[in-house]
This record gives sequence, C-alpha cells and structure tokens, in this order.
Amino acid sequence: MPEPNNLDRWAREVVEQSKGSIWSGLGVTLVLHMLVQVAAFFILVTIVSGERGLELAMLPLGYIGVSQLVYMIPAILIFRRRGDAETAKGLIVGASITFLLSATCNGLFLLTG
Repeated sequence: MPEPNNLDRWAREVVEQSKGSIWSGLGVTLVLHMLVQVAAFFILVTIVSGERGLELAMLPLGYIGVSQLVYMIPAILIFRRRGDAETAKGLIVGASITFLLSATCNGLFLLTG
C-alpha cells in the first residue's frame, strides 16, 4: 500500500492535470466560426431585404475578427468554468489567429481600394 504522502502527491497531480487540448480548442473555434457566421448571414439576409440586406449580411463575415467576440468570449468562459483550461487556451489562440488574419486582410483591402 502506498504511503499517504505519495498518495497525496499523486492525487494533487491528477487534480492539477488539465482536461482538453489546445487542438480541440482550435477545432471548436473553427466549428463555431462556421456555424455562427453562416447563421448570422442567413438571419441578416432574411431580416433586411433587397440589395442592402446582402451588404449588411456580409458585414459580420468581413469583420469576423471583431464579430467573433460575441460568441468566443462566452465559449472561453464556459470551457474555463468546466475546467478545460487547455481547450480554453486553444479557443484563445484560434480567436487571436482569426483576428490577426482578419485585420491583415481588411488592411490590405483598404490600402489597395
């Protein structure tokens, strides 16, 4: 039978181990982007009719770096509350990559347009 001291150390290591992985957080980020952006597009197209509706529906997709805050911050908080610290880190990394790519593309578009 293990000594109580070793058992306590083992129990602490098990509790301190984080659930999830950064890769799963990146995957969740990708899935959330696809689901929410497509849903937002169709909702905005149906709410506002005509040519102006299509322009408005493209706005969240064009500025995905900013519009992702609506659903990424709650997702990060939910995963942290569940104890999936590594998955939350993956969500943060995915959101950061999305923001940087969006800012770069929008900057190039504004400079060349």
